[in-house]
Amino acid sequence: MDNRRYEIYLGALLHDIGKFYQRADDSFNKSNELKSNVKNLSYLTNTTQHGYPTHQHAYWTMQFLENKSSIIEKLNFSKGENDIFNLASYHHRPNNEVQAFIQLADWWASGIDRSSIDEEKLVAHNQKEAYKKVPMVSIFSSLKINKQQTKDKSYKVQPLTIEKIFPDIYSDENLNTQLKYRDLWDVFSKEFDDLPIYSLDAFSISLYYLLKKYLWFIPASTIDYPESSLFQHSKLTAAFAQCFYDFQVDSGNTAFQFDKIKNKLVLQKDMYPVLLLGVDLSGIQGFIYNISSKFAAKSLRGRSFYIQMVMESICWNLIHETLATPSHIVYNSGGKFFMVLPNTDFIHQKLESFFNNIEKNLWKKHEGR
Repeated sequence: MDNRRYEIYLGALLHDIGKFYQRADDSFNKSNELKSNVKNLSYLTNTTQHGYPTHQHAYWTMQFLENKSSIIEKLNFSKGENDIFNLASYHHRPNNEVQAFIQLADWWASGIDRSSIDEEKLVAHNQKEAYKKVPMVSIFSSLKINKQQTKDKSYKVQPLTIEKIFPDIYSDENLNTQLKYRDLWDVFSKEFDDLPIYSLDAFSISLYYLLKKYLWFIPASTIDYPESSLFQHSKLTAAFAQCFYDFQVDSGNTAFQFDKIKNKLVLQKDMYPVLLLGVDLSGIQGFIYNISSKFAAKSLRGRSFYIQMVMESICWNLIHETLATPSHIVYNSGGKFFMVLPNTDFIHQKLESFFNNIEKNLWKKHEGR
């Protein structure tokens, strides 16, 4: 990828890191973390009637990037209005088209991963500093069994590990606290310092997995029903933003127009900037269950793992061929995955040749089995 694509991608990937930082810190007017030069960025967001920023997390996003400037500057990004600091921080009040790619991507991602809140079910919703207390709720809490609503279950704020993936019953006792966020933030910030900076590829992929580790159990929004994680929202925003940029370049800069009065991008009529690609490997059941009775369980696990690795291999080959990132993978499991990609001639040509080669290779190895 060229540097501009990297800057837009990483700016979008980090656009809401301030939500994590803010929940670990004190309030806006009491914070010792926010420096005066950051607090005085009056144009960063709109303000309330009392003079406070409407989207305060944007200030913590800027402060985090300022804190890590010694690392980010070693990546040799451009300086100025569209540097990674401004791209990540000005997503609620963009100054130009490039910054507005992230704003629009944020809106699209929010439209996909947000649903209305049930104030009666979420006991912490109306409490003071609810944005720090409300935990991420399991999506299975939305299910009804025999017309009865299931009990809400929520996740503790913690790093993602294989041992800690199941939710607890939602109650006042297991709400989040500023201290929990602070402990998690301190470890995350320290590990951020250890990210590899010898190449943009290494940095961006390592950052993706670092965010996956620490943002997996943090709700993306506590204003809406908190069933989607900050990680999922951030990665989808990053994928959309890069798709928009690629589509704009492919269209000769005519697909989007920046409205300077309303400070937002306007997508022109009959323009479709994003593809949803579905990849499905057929014949899986026959392959997995075509085993002898001896060591059947071991063979079953082995073949299931093999299928997953085949799909993982196709995913990463496709990422490299299309100049995409892991963030473009929406879902990958059970012999099927989905990706969001820019709707450009380059992508269409790549997909056609890529899948011809994949089908030939799979036939050569398995002959339809």
